[in-house]
Amino acid sequence: MITALFFDMGNTLIDFHQGPSDLEKYDIGLKEMVPILSKKNPNITYEMLKKEFLPIVEEVFVRRLELEKEIPINEYLDPFLSKFNIKLRDNQKITLLEQFFSGFIQHIWADPRIPETFQQIRRNGIKIAVVSNAWLPQQVYIRIFKLLGLHQWINRYYFSYSVGASKPDLKIFQYALSTQRIQPKTTWMIGDNIDKDLAPCKKLGLTTVWFNPAKSPLPDDKKAYVDHQIDAINKILTFLE
Repeated sequence: MITALFFDMGNTLIDFHQGPSDLEKYDIGLKEMVPILSKKNPNITYEMLKKEFLPIVEEVFVRRLELEKEIPINEYLDPFLSKFNIKLRDNQKITLLEQFFSGFIQHIWADPRIPETFQQIRRNGIKIAVVSNAWLPQQVYIRIFKLLGLHQWINRYYFSYSVGASKPDLKIFQYALSTQRIQPKTTWMIGDNIDKDLAPCKKLGLTTVWFNPAKSPLPDDKKAYVDHQIDAINKILTFLE
């Protein structure tokens, strides 16, 4: 019996890397930030943001991987804003970062079969949760799921920024299990990253599904962490029959 399915977000449910290169998307985002910041400081320009803000974000990405936890936005935004005598409320900071991320949001892609797949999962009385590492506050990602028509089928979101623990830390999965009052033995985890998505879940007793659209060979040293494989999200339905 399956009571809940946990899904990873990036490279599993959502592809953030369609279309232009990541650098081109950063450029789009920096240009979207200018109107917001120039209202507070008319001297702000795109060139200034590319020089001053982009390196800060790049450092955040490095630090979050090294520390295996997310960096609070105030920790890096406040010093940057202070440098230009700009003050923003917390909701304005989130809006600013959402604009920076807009180049990616404009080009997100999800398999068009997922909404129907999720609908069938829910019809079977199975809960759906997203358990994912995410460097921004969850409002940004929930908006993306709404844009893709997936939000209505998702019971809960567990993003590392909000939970305070990042995969592969067991705590993020334990928190997801406890808050929904579900048992590991009836919960499945679907993700593309064996080390971060599946290995910790296997330790907790969940059933694991490797999302492997490229149909890559399963390395021998990873076989113990993978119970099943699928190359498309809709194929999870075969396990519900």
